[in-house]
Amino acid sequence: MPNTQREGFKLRAPPTPKPTNPVIRKFSSIPYHSPLPFPPSLIRWLCLFLIFNTTTPLSSLAHPQPKTQLQPHQHQYLDSPVIAETYTGANATETNSTGETVFECDTTAITIEKMSIPGLNEDDKKFIDRIQSSIQTVMTWEKDIELIKACREEIPWEMLADPNGPYSDPVNDNNLQGNLLFLQRLCRWFKSYMTWVNAPPCQVCGHEELEFKVVRGPETDEEKEGGAKRVEVYYCPRCDANTTTFPRYNSPKKLLETKKGRCGEYSNLFGLFCRSTGLETRLVLDLSDHLWTEVYIGEQDSWVMADGCEGVIAEPSMYEHGWGKKELCYMVGIAQDHILDVTPRYTRAFLSEEFQNRRRIHTSSEDISRQIFQHLNQTMLQSQPKFRQKALEMQNQVEQAELQLLQQATRWTEQEIYGRGRISGSLEWKQARHEDGKKANGDSNTDQINEDAVKEHVAGFQIQSFYPPILDEKLSLAVKPNPLNRHDAIVVANTPCAIGEEETISVVVVDESYLGCILQSRSFRNWEDAQEFVNHIPPHRIVLCHGKCPNASRLQESRESGTDETRDKTSGPIDMARLGGWKGENVLDRGVVYVGQVDAHPDWSFCTTIDDCPKGGHEVVLQSIKDLNEGNLKSFLKTESKTAPRRVSGRLPDSIMPLKTQLMASGEQKKMAYESFPLRNRYSGYTTKPNAPVYLLGSKAYPFQRLSPLSVDKSNDDVWSTFHYLPSPLVPELDKEAPGSGAKATLPSFDVPLDLSFFQSSVGAQLLANDNTRLTLSDALQNSRLIAFYFSAHWCGPCRSFTPMLAEMYEHLKEVRPTHGLEIVFVSSDRDPNSFQQYFSTMPWKAIPFDSLPFVKQSLNATYGVQGIPSLVVLDAVSGRVVVSPNESRQAVATACQRGEEGIERMMESWLERVPPETAELLSMLQLSCEEDMLNKRQDDVGGTEYLASAENLKPKPFDPASRIKEIFETYTAEGMDPTQAAAKAIGSVAEEQKKEKNGLDAGPLYGRAIQIGPHSPGNKLDQAFSTLRYQNSQPVATEALSTALKYVRNASKEPWTPKFRTFKLSNKIADAITRAEGAIEVLEGLGFDIFGTRQDFKATIPAATDLGAMESKLTDLLNSLD
Repeated sequence: MPNTQREGFKLRAPPTPKPTNPVIRKFSSIPYHSPLPFPPSLIRWLCLFLIFNTTTPLSSLAHPQPKTQLQPHQHQYLDSPVIAETYTGANATETNSTGETVFECDTTAITIEKMSIPGLNEDDKKFIDRIQSSIQTVMTWEKDIELIKACREEIPWEMLADPNGPYSDPVNDNNLQGNLLFLQRLCRWFKSYMTWVNAPPCQVCGHEELEFKVVRGPETDEEKEGGAKRVEVYYCPRCDANTTTFPRYNSPKKLLETKKGRCGEYSNLFGLFCRSTGLETRLVLDLSDHLWTEVYIGEQDSWVMADGCEGVIAEPSMYEHGWGKKELCYMVGIAQDHILDVTPRYTRAFLSEEFQNRRRIHTSSEDISRQIFQHLNQTMLQSQPKFRQKALEMQNQVEQAELQLLQQATRWTEQEIYGRGRISGSLEWKQARHEDGKKANGDSNTDQINEDAVKEHVAGFQIQSFYPPILDEKLSLAVKPNPLNRHDAIVVANTPCAIGEEETISVVVVDESYLGCILQSRSFRNWEDAQEFVNHIPPHRIVLCHGKCPNASRLQESRESGTDETRDKTSGPIDMARLGGWKGENVLDRGVVYVGQVDAHPDWSFCTTIDDCPKGGHEVVLQSIKDLNEGNLKSFLKTESKTAPRRVSGRLPDSIMPLKTQLMASGEQKKMAYESFPLRNRYSGYTTKPNAPVYLLGSKAYPFQRLSPLSVDKSNDDVWSTFHYLPSPLVPELDKEAPGSGAKATLPSFDVPLDLSFFQSSVGAQLLANDNTRLTLSDALQNSRLIAFYFSAHWCGPCRSFTPMLAEMYEHLKEVRPTHGLEIVFVSSDRDPNSFQQYFSTMPWKAIPFDSLPFVKQSLNATYGVQGIPSLVVLDAVSGRVVVSPNESRQAVATACQRGEEGIERMMESWLERVPPETAELLSMLQLSCEEDMLNKRQDDVGGTEYLASAENLKPKPFDPASRIKEIFETYTAEGMDPTQAAAKAIGSVAEEQKKEKNGLDAGPLYGRAIQIGPHSPGNKLDQAFSTLRYQNSQPVATEALSTALKYVRNASKEPWTPKFRTFKLSNKIADAITRAEGAIEVLEGLGFDIFGTRQDFKATIPAATDLGAMESKLTDLLNSLD
């Protein structure tokens, strides 16, 4: 086929029928400005589409729009010390000897003229100048170590660590922990540390009502040394003189001295404070005249907004929705090693014409701004080591995909909304900048969200079932009235499992047969939904409840009245008739804490209000009930694809599979190794991915998280999969097959869109199978990812040698990839039909019929440059493009066959990676669009829906004494009893039944199984973990683990402001001394380390608020105690 035809392939629709997946149909009907949220499958579909369309790590969509002019702010209302619309002396860049504009990034410099971007206009150059000035600001955070140390001395570490300190807010901080919690408290403290300046007082008489007059450049030595690029001059009417100035200092050192300014000074110094704590920090330059910071939080694997002016973090809607800023256009995140346009994170109008017009004030087009960011990034990356460059490219690629998805959103969701106007600055100042939070045309967005909120009653984890390790056959059930962390409100077998949303009731259901298995964890916004949920729980399940929420009727009444007053009105008790020991009199107003069973009232059930519960919580410890179930219960490993646990507890020991082998092993080999692990009952399962260890799951692995396409590499296989034990009724039959039993790996379920017209024009309408039957081309090549033309002949000696090798490769690939693999088409050069037939009978693939060869062979030879035989050319089935040329295919096959089955599979994977980007993009989108249907089918195959919830409402019917007396009376009289005597006996029997009804339910099968009831006492977690480390490992292994941890702590102590010394991968060669020792990771957690997962690996970090001296001392004591 001529090249011009192949080059014309642009994701055109294949001739096969269009996909009928409802998700795809729904996507095609969505208007251009339709708001998020989309269906989950569509979001995943769109995310991967965006990832594949990102040609550079930091590109953005191009939307050139006509240019309009905005009015500049008056100078006295400017936030930034370096931004001035009309003052040309505010340029913060420097020039070299030739007059070229230059900025410095460590040892690297770049000029605008050397950027090699054609078509830059004056606005584009000013845009670059603004960014370069902010880059210089960020670079100052990295250079002066003494300044960093001075910042650390200013921070009130003990106050920030105190949960009851002045910068703590237990109600609003309930969902925060680790570095995110520390960042929130640091932000609150910094707001009080700095002094906001609307206008300075008179430097002569102290008069405070001065008039702004003019802006000038720096004149005094102090102004120049402080980096003041512009100085505001004020007139004092009392002194009648222009003697008062307000230099807009850029030097963090000077700001540490003055401690005053506006947003520019605040963001500059706050960014330095964040960096001094060891947090990765970047400055966000808002070209509508504001600045703030973003901080990378490893536990969330994301950048979090932090505004030191407001004392607010993680509220990206604050500027557009809260303040009502109408001038937003460009928001650029600038770090010391990269730069990114983060605008879509802070707006829901990115694609609107008005918003794009504002962006054109600063750059001539989206393509120009993309090229600017790309060139700046290339320069900033030059000074970074290769491993850091690779990490940044991956991080930027994923973040860019997220930002491109956010571009499609047209309104803020209820969870995203920040409802207050600006706090910092005077009222006049805020009104002049239109940042007081008032909306000119009302807020229809909020009205819509309130309507949506009424419908959102239920929340739950994406994967609710989890079987925590039950050690010593004892199950601990604990409820805590006021936990510091929301998940800790309900703890089952040391596993925090409450949803814990504010103003909700959390309900956790635990399996009483498979003692301790968490079946469901839900959160409800009103009691009606909670009651409905409980009424469908199968009998005898263990239930734990915690929280406080209104009734739906009262919630609706509150919304309609616009107040919360209705929540204080008295109301009747909440009826949970199926829960033994339930007390519902005061739960509406005082909340509830409950432990008990459904349709049973064991002696250990507990129910009280949140206020009356012991401060540390209430705990019930149950003894194993295996004797009741006669040992017939079985659990199996369930596969959760594209899923990662919250934390890991170690890795598979070298005695089972060495680390190097784990990194290279297949998924099946890893599963076989894990199931041969004799101590696997101490864990809940494992998680792994290609080129990663087999990480073990402990009680802190829950909740799991589904990995969206934003979290997935281009290779869909290079992503975490989690395997965890669950009761047999909840595990699909496929997962119950033993490892190595012959179960095939899961292959894509969609049909490959073959370019049928291209292949028909190349080989004809039919192909010959090796049993001499003729197949239509579509049947012969169905669902093949790659199609190879094999040019060969029986009379050719080299061909007869190569064909058996090729057949060996083909047959193995057909075993491991019966679909979505390779199909070969024999193009014969035999001279007669008999020779053709004799030779083809030795081949397992397809062939062009001998009588069709005269019409196609010459064209094929010419198209693919076949000059001799044997020759093999491999094509992409979707586009028809060449994937592997004849010059390299023979050698590749020979090498792969020499390496055995694994070599053949690796060769196939390498060939698939070479398909055109358009094909990879299309197939990935098809896969994602089908995944939700596949997941639903997998759940249907489990057949365990009745195991989790009954389709029937099991709430007992109200007791009717009259009907019951009549029923018993009729029974007695039918037996011949005297009517008077029968009536008296019937009344007495019903009285006894009423008494039993009043006293509650039957005791149930777990009555008497509690071995501990009372206040919750979790014990010292560090001591427990150290005991495991000490007695489950040899002394050298335990000593090496603690010694390695001590080295990390000492490194962090030397440079506590350096992020790379505070965080490390659990799989690196040094840290593996910790990861492989049982109990060592729990020791780290007990010492104060945070363990978390990212797309690439699981990591340990020393939180910014950690007292490194105390941690080092404790580690030294533990080491000494091993001797």
